Amino acid sequence: MLALGTFLMGTTEFVVAGLLPETAGDVQVSVARAGLLITVFAIGMIVGAPLMAMLTLRLPQRLTLILALGVFAAGHVVVALGSSFALLLAARFVTALATGAFWAVANVVATRGVGPAVSSRALGVVGAGAMLANVVGVPLGAFAGQLVGWRGPFWALAGFGPPHTTAADSARQGTRLPSRSVIAVAGGWGAPWAGRRTATPAAGAAAVSPVHGHPRAAVMANPLSRTPACG
Repeated sequence: MLALGTFLMGTTEFVVAGLLPETAGDVQVSVARAGLLITVFAIGMIVGAPLMAMLTLRLPQRLTLILALGVFAAGHVVVALGSSFALLLAARFVTALATGAFWAVANVVATRGVGPAVSSRALGVVGAGAMLANVVGVPLGAFAGQLVGWRGPFWALAGFGPPHTTAADSARQGTRLPSRSVIAVAGGWGAPWAGRRTATPAAGAAAVSPVHGHPRAAVMANPLSRTPACG
């Protein structure tokens, strides 16, 4: 279920690239300006991961995931219905904030849910959702947009949100993440323990990996481990 979430969010990030002429013509802006729909989403992701992680520290994991998916779906409905370019930009930015919150929690949930022995594999499965989005989701979304209009892929992404929210609600336990784990996963900016206390190799080391051109979070499944950091 978490991998499906990252697949949906990876798809929406770049599907706009294949629909820029149609989108620009519909909202009466230049193609270059329509490209801001991609830029503003990337900015929202960079801001959203650490910011939303801190704002949701006291919320249960399950509730955070559900809220993120709900905002994700609502944002796509607004884009699908919107006629104002400013409204589309705002909806994309809010959707990106929710995406950042989902990423920050999903990686930790994946590793903590399966245990240290296979946590690295679980992290890989979650990350594979985003990789598959580039290979499958984005081309399919762009192709569908050419057939049914640029708003069609956004309706489809919005439609996948509620069922995935229900699945996340039934699959996750409502426990709260340790604050250090969440902040480390959100990007590690300013983490005072970075480089001193890291997870064991089996649990996955805390790091920021450049995926899609902006920071993606790796996992600190055990932030209190004193294993020296490699490299």
